[in-house]
Amino acid sequence: MIPSLVIHTDQDFDSRDFRNHCIIGVRFIRCRIRRTDFSGADLSYAVFEDCDLYEARFVGAVLYTCRFYGCDVTKADFSAALLNGIRVKDTDVTHTVFGRAFDVGKNRKWTTRERMVGNILCTNSLTKMEDPIRSIEEDFDGIFCEDTGHAIQFTNDPDDQTWRQWRRRSEVAKTVERLLSENGYKDRSLDVYFLYRYYATRADQSRIRRFVKQFLLEWIWGYGIKILRPVLAWAMVILFFALIYGILPVYDATSGLTATDVPLSLYESGQICWGRIADFVVFSGQLSTLSVYGNLKPVGAAKFIALLQQVISLVIVGFGVATITRRIGNV
Repeated sequence: MIPSLVIHTDQDFDSRDFRNHCIIGVRFIRCRIRRTDFSGADLSYAVFEDCDLYEARFVGAVLYTCRFYGCDVTKADFSAALLNGIRVKDTDVTHTVFGRAFDVGKNRKWTTRERMVGNILCTNSLTKMEDPIRSIEEDFDGIFCEDTGHAIQFTNDPDDQTWRQWRRRSEVAKTVERLLSENGYKDRSLDVYFLYRYYATRADQSRIRRFVKQFLLEWIWGYGIKILRPVLAWAMVILFFALIYGILPVYDATSGLTATDVPLSLYESGQICWGRIADFVVFSGQLSTLSVYGNLKPVGAAKFIALLQQVISLVIVGFGVATITRRIGNV
């Protein structure tokens, strides 16, 4: 842990306005900080130990590697805050708002004043900055807090390494998911878990693995969180294969669905046979529910297509059952 030169112990900061302040590296021990506003402030490397932060606001603040030990942050608001590197232990997050953005901003590197380069903003923890720290990140190359002695250099990721941003966002989402789960918010933690997997997938540097994860795990399964996704995927499989059965006889007169010896076609004599659409959809639906009955049967290449449809449907049904079970078990 980087040492703090400014330490507040057993002090009352209730309802104070610390908006747009530079509080880098400040340490608060057993302080009352109820309903205090830290919106737009820079709290990088700040430490809160055994503090009461009831309804404190951290909207749009930067909490890079900030630490909360044994605190009460009930009903605190961390919406749009940068939480990368945050550490939380034995902290109550009852009804705490974390938002859903999980932005991470620029890279931050702790350094000394002598080693900083570029356009540097010099300030102190008692002075309110003119703009929120997010705007300062865009206009300056670093920030130096004179009374705490902390200096931070801002850097950007290379254009060809955007995956680093996704990885940091996934780490933030994973931390928030763990906090919510430990405090008994299983249902809310599932939604954040989806974001964690969403970001982690985009952080994968392999295009092939990334596509497989997106297609199979995200779009079809919804990472076991989105119940509607396997349901919609199952419905799309029914309609897609129904279309295949309908147009197959156009290209192969011996393949398709038949009730006699001649495969039924969706397109005959230059016209679409609208009356047969229901037959194809019903047969496809029967296969996707893993039950077959009725007067239609596949012939020719349609037999292999029907087998493929049943395998795909079995996988999707399994995804759906797993998702519903997980959701019900965490409500």
